[in-house]
Amino acid sequence: MGSIEHATTPQGARVCPVCHSPVTADVERHKTMGLYVPLWKPGPCREPSCPRYEGG
Repeated sequence: MGSIEHATTPQGARVCPVCHSPVTADVERHKTMGLYVPLWKPGPCREPSCPRYEGG
């Protein structure tokens, strides 16, 4: 796993791993030793020409 999956705070802008356009950050919860900690990941890509595009 890369460092993006383990970051506990939103550090800087997130970019799409395919087209490198800016994306929003999605937050998920991860249980560690009985506590839930935030897990920040890049959100869905909004660039229509990108293969990871999710319309919306």
